Amino acid sequence: LELEAIGARPLAFVQACRSLPNAPLVVVLYRFAQRAALARLVKSGARLIQMPLRLAQLRRTILDQLIMEQARSHKTVVPAIAPASPPAAGEATDLDSKLPVRPRLFDDEQLARLFEVSTGIDCECPNHLSSLVSALVAFETYSRSCESKDEADIIQHRRLADGTGEARARLEILLVELCEHEGIVV
Repeated sequence: LELEAIGARPLAFVQACRSLPNAPLVVVLYRFAQRAALARLVKSGARLIQMPLRLAQLRRTILDQLIMEQARSHKTVVPAIAPASPPAAGEATDLDSKLPVRPRLFDDEQLARLFEVSTGIDCECPNHLSSLVSALVAFETYSRSCESKDEADIIQHRRLADGTGEARARLEILLVELCEHEGIVV
């Protein structure tokens, strides 16, 4: 499960998944989250993996988690890993902000492909830049939904989100230029 994609009540979602027949292993991927929220997810039985990471590393990590779960429960069969459907790409919105949210130039799927792309030379700039953009997207989303105690907090979180959105937009322009330069089509 990707934390940003499982809704406003991630703990309830994880608990519902854990209550399915055979109590499946629930792995939650996240970039930014509050420690207390992560602790509640772990307490509910979820395993946490912080992103970004390469697809091969994700597969290896999930397999390791399955093997550890199997050892804990003394089961003899490791369940197959079904590929997850990526969440629908959409433009972020902020109903409370007076400033428009800068539209994204790359969706999550495109960024994931750029994170894995190889160039003809020993250059991993597309990989690193897509990772930075993904992290900024995650922090922008996180800061827009962060809890605030008063109006000053609301303003500060809005500034964080807007500033992160500006940084993301600038890096996306660089990523577009890099893709054009390298002949990468996503």
